[in-house]
Amino acid sequence: MIDLNRAPSYPKTQRFDSTLSDFEYPPPESPPVQSERELLLEANYLYSLGRFRDCSEVLKIICKEYPENRQAKTELTRTIFRLLEQQRGGYSFKTLYSEVATLHPPQLDHATYVGPVEVRESPGKDRGLFTTAQVKAGDLLVCEKAFSYSYSDYSTGTKTALRETTFRKLTDNPNLIPLFSSVYHGTYQPIFEIDGKPFVDPQLVERVTTLNSFGGSLTSLASHISNPNATGHSSGIWVLAASINHSCIANCRRSFIGDMQIIRACRDIPPNTELLWPYRNPAAQDHDYDATQRDLEEYGFVCACELCVDAKSTGKKVLNKREGLRIELAAVFATGGQRGAFDCAKVDTAMIERTLALLESTYAKSAIEVPRTGLWDPYLALTRMYGVLGRSQNVIWSTLKILEMLGFSVHGAAFPVRKGESRVIVVEKWGLVVDYLVECWMILWTAYAVLGDGERAEMARRFAVVSYRIVVGEDVTFEERYGGKGRACVEQSRLWSSL
Repeated sequence: MIDLNRAPSYPKTQRFDSTLSDFEYPPPESPPVQSERELLLEANYLYSLGRFRDCSEVLKIICKEYPENRQAKTELTRTIFRLLEQQRGGYSFKTLYSEVATLHPPQLDHATYVGPVEVRESPGKDRGLFTTAQVKAGDLLVCEKAFSYSYSDYSTGTKTALRETTFRKLTDNPNLIPLFSSVYHGTYQPIFEIDGKPFVDPQLVERVTTLNSFGGSLTSLASHISNPNATGHSSGIWVLAASINHSCIANCRRSFIGDMQIIRACRDIPPNTELLWPYRNPAAQDHDYDATQRDLEEYGFVCACELCVDAKSTGKKVLNKREGLRIELAAVFATGGQRGAFDCAKVDTAMIERTLALLESTYAKSAIEVPRTGLWDPYLALTRMYGVLGRSQNVIWSTLKILEMLGFSVHGAAFPVRKGESRVIVVEKWGLVVDYLVECWMILWTAYAVLGDGERAEMARRFAVVSYRIVVGEDVTFEERYGGKGRACVEQSRLWSSL
């Protein structure tokens, strides 16, 4: 039976190990009769373990046997919401944002959702996370609550706090040590037991918090919109997310709302495919093989993704030629600078196009095969200039070049429509998903609308929503951040970049 002297402290202290025996009943000939208080304590305990279905069944008994118990009814409603999250990924993301704004630290009362994925052995990588079904770009794969989490109003100090928080949690709940240790795959041999008792190895905690933790802003939305009022930094350990292995070319992307990590597919993925993402995000420049391997050295492997293989095989002569062309490109862009302002009309955009074409000719493989990480950014600068100048057709052309440089294969998007090509925009292959991808689709939305192509304008808007969902983690705030402004552009026949 439950130890009523200890039970009230379970949810507050999060010390569950010592309580396990309190809920283990010997097999009696007839079920023991539990009091109202005992049932509530059991429900609280089950809720703390994330066993929401079992918790709901206990709460239903309370509601039936003790109909005047309002607390049980309230808890049952809360538990049903957790069940919807756990089983269907049914989150109210606006509620999460509201809670993040009021809770300090932002440790949210929500369930972990695990979609069509599972952990399997990954050849040469110990283990990895794989899809179990076909998924589309933007689909929710995982929404995981942190195993341990720390937050600071300042930009530093969370890693130390995370170590302390993690060590304390494992000390209070030694049954979690195997789960926690499953994250680590280095050469160090942890100590799990001393004199027959569970032991929390400080070196294991140090290594996991160093190599397998994630850090960033309080929310990915704040980072995406570059909110000047957004402060603070968070760090956490998400056990399932930590099983995802590295590639500089990702097929999924993470985002955060407080201590909830959201993982979505950033391309169409067939079943039985390993999920991969970069441990270090590629910069908007040519991929640097040596720098990438130095960054990954502490993880104990060498990256052999398409970007790394291509960068390693690129000779110094080619790199020098690219550097010279980039200097020329920067000089042409700089002609628009006028006494602290920028005059797009003064820039020779034709020269920029020619120089970019020369840069493209230095790459051996197509951008669809190996994304050209150093070229999408100058194409974006050119696109914005065309937007300011009101050149709608040029805007569409240069935006499609951005997508191409990122590795996208898009059909049916050219304007005017190419002979024999469908008017339906199809992304046959998704490329690198960067934050500016949302802007690209917004530009296309408004450009098609200005040119009177309402059908493809709507298609581009839908891709903007999907891109936003991948980057930020949800799309319920899309209308507020992008949609309303986009509609204003359409109504006024204005390009996105001209605002």
